[in-house]
Order: sequence, then structure tokens, then C-alpha cells
Amino acid sequence: MMFRHLEAFIETARAGSVTQAAETLLLTQPTVSGQLKELEEELGVALFNRMPRGVELTEAGKRFLPRAREILVARRKLLDEASEYKGLLSGILEIHASNIPGEYLLPPCLALFKKKNQGLRIVLRIHDSRETIGRILCGDAALGIVGGDNEDPDLEFHPLWEDKIFLYAKADSALPDNISFDELGGVPLLMREEGSATRRAVEKALMQAGLSLPSLSVAAELGSTTAVKNAIGAGIGAAFLSEVAAASECERGVFRRVGVSGFGPIKRRFFLVRHKRRELSPASRAFCEFALASAAGRFS
Repeated sequence: MMFRHLEAFIETARAGSVTQAAETLLLTQPTVSGQLKELEEELGVALFNRMPRGVELTEAGKRFLPRAREILVARRKLLDEASEYKGLLSGILEIHASNIPGEYLLPPCLALFKKKNQGLRIVLRIHDSRETIGRILCGDAALGIVGGDNEDPDLEFHPLWEDKIFLYAKADSALPDNISFDELGGVPLLMREEGSATRRAVEKALMQAGLSLPSLSVAAELGSTTAVKNAIGAGIGAAFLSEVAAASECERGVFRRVGVSGFGPIKRRFFLVRHKRRELSPASRAFCEFALASAAGRFS
């Protein structure tokens, strides 16, 4: 039994799909299928039921899953202790992040951290905020950067960056530069998917202003910030976007900001999230200290 077999098993169980697991692990689908087959042959039991639309754990698979996680956690601790003994930061630093921090804010921060720790290989995985938090809770991830906090007692959230969300349209859109709040209901809107922190922030601000999402004209729901930006560029509609995400398009004259009278910018924060009860690796601890030091003094 090899560690890569356990990684393939855990990720396939989480995703419910061999294809999706392969994408996350940066492997081919036949490679992951082969690893799962070898693991099942060694154990002598079937771990998954192969269904038309994916896979689901068998009873044996359900019993084996927590044990597989324990083995990988123990391996990670052993490698961490070896690194600490050598006094070096080496191995892998894996961070999970939601779209905006993952695509726009974390890369320059990680570049600076990497410059100080050349022995580290950095892995950045991007999901929506809900999935990122879910991975922290179940132990599949140690560190996350998300666009909102929650009340879970097992998690701790540390503010890192501030963000503002505005309404943006294609530069040559017929939409005026400024509209009334009442006119917003007639604008074809592009929204992120449920689970997105951007969407939650927009919905909360609209609700506080007396509007609900069902009362608006939603033209499309899209699964990433990049997809939303491409849809704006195609002229499908306007969208509430993070200021940092739309900055390049505005500078190039592709997008323009649309003011909504009586409805100011939506303000939010991005947080570093970790599990209170789980120990961090030396690399993860070092990155936490580095990121929080970078943000020090920004929040009261």
C-alpha cells in the first residue's frame, strides 16, 4: 500500500467522482482508477460502488476512510518532525483558497514567502469559500483563505485583507454610468454560484437594502470569477465583482463601474482560517505568521 493510493482514495471519496479526483490531484483519470484498483486488490474488498454518475463508498469504504486519513496525517507529522529536526522549512505548503484571494491576492504574498523559503514547494488549491471551509473542518486541508467567517466553534478566523464589491458592466454596454436603486431590478445580472462568499456578501447587502435575489433579473449563475468576467465581456449582463478582480479590465477600458444611487460599495474582509484542534506543520505555522505580520495594523 502506497501513500498515493490513499490520497487517491480520500479525494475520490470526497469528490464522488474519479474524474474530479484526478483533476484535483493533477493526474489522469486512468492513473487514479488504477491506484484505486490496486488498493482494493491489496485490501481484498471493494471500496466503491461504481454508479452511472460517479462513485459512492461501500460499507467497507466508509469504515476505511477515517483510517486512511489517520495514516496520511501521521505521515505528514513524521515529515514535519524531520523538517523541524533539520531546522529547515522544506516539503510542501498546501493552501486552499476561495476565488478572489486565490487568484488575485495570494500569489504575490506566496511569491514573497517562497523567496524566503526556497526549499518549500507551494500548492494552491482554489474552491469556493464553503468548500474551502468544509475541507478545513474535515481535515483535508490545514489552512484556508476565504471571503467570510462563520460561527463554527472549531474554527478560528484571522482578518488579512479588505475588499470592496461594485457593479460592473462591459464598457460599451447600453447601461448608464449611474442607475437608481429601483432600476437595479431590471438589470440582467450575472451571479456566482451558491457557496461563493461574493454571492453571500451581495445577497446580504441587497437584503439589508430591501431587495432579495429572486426579485432581480438574474441572467446566469456562474462557477468562478473568471467565468463571470468572460460573461460580462460577452455582453450577457452586469455583475457585482470584487474591485481587485475587475481592476485590470477597468484599466484597459474593457469594463466600467456602474454606480447605484443609494447603494454604496459592499465591504468585506478576507480571512485566514484554520482548525483550532489540529496542529499545523512548520511550513503552515510559518506562513500564518508571515501572512498575519503582513496584515498587522490594518484592523483594529
